[in-house]
Amino acid sequence: MRERLGADYGHEIVQYLVMPRLTSNLEASYAAMMRVNRAHVLMLAEEGIVDRGAAGKLLRCLAEMESAGPACVTLDPAKEDLYFNLEAEVIKRIGADVGGQMHTGRSRNDLYATVQRMLAREHWLRLATMANALRRRLLDMAAQQIDVVMTGYTHLQPAQPITLGHYLSGVADALARDACWRLGRA
Repeated sequence: MRERLGADYGHEIVQYLVMPRLTSNLEASYAAMMRVNRAHVLMLAEEGIVDRGAAGKLLRCLAEMESAGPACVTLDPAKEDLYFNLEAEVIKRIGADVGGQMHTGRSRNDLYATVQRMLAREHWLRLATMANALRRRLLDMAAQQIDVVMTGYTHLQPAQPITLGHYLSGVADALARDACWRLGRA
């Protein structure tokens, strides 16, 4: 982007746009990005694209960075995104000859697409776990309320009597359909 502008970003752009985005991406994506980087380096070594010695150095560096957490990365707004900031940190730690091989055969788009899928999967699993816990609670409540009579409704009009347990089990069933089945297909 800087190249198209013909100059470095202004202070306000860095302060209010670039750094908040970098910081947010670092916090949200660091763990997933480190796992993807590790898997990619393993693949590079297994396929003979990167020699095992270099892969070992890269993997040790990534393990150190992963255990140190996102705070070990000094964000540089001139590098524009997390991809280049992480690469710079690896190169700073183990040198350009080895560290520069980490992204061989992979684009930023490949990395970010994989990270986004991993993060979406984590969110979905958390949501599905909460939905299932709610379903279990609704079914427990339904079992306790099988004798409580209430008015059933059809098209927002009072209809035949039902039990609160019947109503709650219907809510649990709808939750299974919407939250679990439909999300699972998304």
